[in-house]
Amino acid sequence: MLLKMFPRPNRKQTNKRKKGKQVAGEQSQPSKPKPKQWTQLEEEALAKAYIGSSTHPIKGHNQTGGGFWKSVLAMFLELMEQGPYRDVDSVSSKWRKMSGFVNKFSEEYNKIYSSGRRSGMSDEDVFIKALKNYKSNHNTTFAHVRAWEVMRTAPKWVPVPNEVEMAKRQRTSETGSYSAGGSDGRCHINLNDDA
Repeated sequence: MLLKMFPRPNRKQTNKRKKGKQVAGEQSQPSKPKPKQWTQLEEEALAKAYIGSSTHPIKGHNQTGGGFWKSVLAMFLELMEQGPYRDVDSVSSKWRKMSGFVNKFSEEYNKIYSSGRRSGMSDEDVFIKALKNYKSNHNTTFAHVRAWEVMRTAPKWVPVPNEVEMAKRQRTSETGSYSAGGSDGRCHINLNDDA
């Protein structure tokens, strides 16, 4: 009996609304402002804030995820001196994207720096060659140079010397000069030494 007095609406009629169009009587939700494009200066400040927060002498790695990103945001906003114009989500998502590209470029740079470096190559030559390799391997130019300049000195991104290459040029203790070659596979034992 109640069904006759208050009939159910036809589902097909209520679900026929067009996407993106507002039906009369509905309130639109306030949309988020379009995110502002990140500048190279902001990326550099973000890299400094991330490294500063992650290498904090007291807190170090003993931070919660939320606390860590709040610390990064606070340091970033302090470096930018513009007031609170970015939020935690903006900073953390930008870091995740940017650090992925920086890690790929660092891999290219470190390969050349550690084992592909030719005699007479300066750090600038290594950098230029790494840019070329990055472009050819990833089909895009590396756009985060200022952030990489900051990050490359942090322990996570510092090039690790190739031990094989380093073994080829070890300083001899007696003369102070460099040895001629790498390991020849033989063990040199002085029989006159005491055990």
